[in-house]
Amino acid sequence: MSISTFQQPIASTARHIPAVLVCLCVYCGGFGVYSALQPLRVAANVQIFLAAQVLHSIMGFVLLLLLWQKRSESLVQKYFVQSGFWFALLFVISRAFVFPIQPWLSDDVWRYLWDGELLASGINPYIYPPSSVELTAFRSSHTDLYVLLDYRNYSTIYPPLAQYAFAFCARIGAVFGESFWGALWVWKSVLVLSEAAGLWLVWKALQAWKQSAIWLWAYLCLPLTALESCGQAHVDGLLLAPLGWLVFLLARRKYVLATLPIVLAGAIKILPIVLVLPLVRLDTVRGGKRLPKYVLMMFCVVVGSLVLWLPLFFHPKAWEIYRYHAVFTTTAFQFNGGVYYALCYCCEAFRIENFWLFTPSVLAWMRLVTILSIGLLLLRNDNNDSRIVHILLATFSAALLIAAKVHTWYFLPLLLLNSAVGWKWLYVLASGSMLSYAFYAVSPSGEQYWLEMAVWGLALCFFVCGDWLKKGIVLPKNLSTHRFFVC
Repeated sequence: MSISTFQQPIASTARHIPAVLVCLCVYCGGFGVYSALQPLRVAANVQIFLAAQVLHSIMGFVLLLLLWQKRSESLVQKYFVQSGFWFALLFVISRAFVFPIQPWLSDDVWRYLWDGELLASGINPYIYPPSSVELTAFRSSHTDLYVLLDYRNYSTIYPPLAQYAFAFCARIGAVFGESFWGALWVWKSVLVLSEAAGLWLVWKALQAWKQSAIWLWAYLCLPLTALESCGQAHVDGLLLAPLGWLVFLLARRKYVLATLPIVLAGAIKILPIVLVLPLVRLDTVRGGKRLPKYVLMMFCVVVGSLVLWLPLFFHPKAWEIYRYHAVFTTTAFQFNGGVYYALCYCCEAFRIENFWLFTPSVLAWMRLVTILSIGLLLLRNDNNDSRIVHILLATFSAALLIAAKVHTWYFLPLLLLNSAVGWKWLYVLASGSMLSYAFYAVSPSGEQYWLEMAVWGLALCFFVCGDWLKKGIVLPKNLSTHRFFVC
């Protein structure tokens, strides 16, 4: 075999390197546009944001296609996709651009800071809503933060581990002055560290499974991940470290120990606790010693949850108030809920009267049945350790997406898990859901149902084209550009 035969793959892919570098520079520079926008939630400003975000997403998609090379020995694969240096460089630059942004598309971060200040002052945030009479003195000393809050008549709905993180940021932020801005920058730093840890742990898991890191690149090639975690500073970014740890432990077959990151994630936002079901089920389908592992796993879940939750729920009314407000805020508000809206449209088509009274309950049962079906029925014994991540992602997706309210930042943990799976429909749905911010692009503000349902419909087309129910979607070792368009 001649030397030229070996040189052909290198020569055929070397020409992509300048294009990758140029596109990488343009994509990184695109994050600077968001910093130039004024932090005002007015229609004109949101329209500019949406236009910039669409163009930026196209840049990220082009970059991902350039990285999507067929030959595993190609220079692009060797020096970019499997290179930790370029991956880390893209992460650092993108997060550095959006770090100074003042959150303006969502009010959630101000509630994080309020809860942190409360807990740091020794006040239980689960008992007193911001508008309560008992907090009159506290409000007078935190007026600048109070005026930014939404849902002032409801006590907090964020679980204890998130509250501890808020309080930690309030304590450290106080070192930089009395203003809450110090706590905000500390909180953003915590989110960046959590995201970096989660990505690094998934990277190590992919190396253990000998899988390509292309879907980790897809995570960074989606502007949503930087904007919603480091930019808008949503608490969902705090989930990335424990979920990355979960994938890392699964790659090393530490199934019992893997319950610990699930407990931690469930104490940041409740829904990740559903991941325990398929994890426990894994030992059953593989014919292991079921009872000892069941007991040990349940022991870790129960004891870990008690340690994290009990300190803030010793007050007799704390749990009752928390449960009421959590259920109310979850069921009483609707936004970008594609499955929920589809259910409502079906009821309207069949002329069912007063369907809005029972559709939330029907949706809750649909979600429960889907989660149980995925966890109990779809897990098979094929000795493929990466397969469990498919089931975990399917379970978590059902818990988050079969809901009346699906915000864009809900996709952060799903996209991280998807880095080890590679579902195109989830990438499409997450990217398109950024258009739900069109709610603020009109005056007066209003939800653009047609746009949201178009995005959900497109994602459904990608989902139907997929083959995950039969064998799962595992990223092939030999990648090709055209395969990206086929689920």
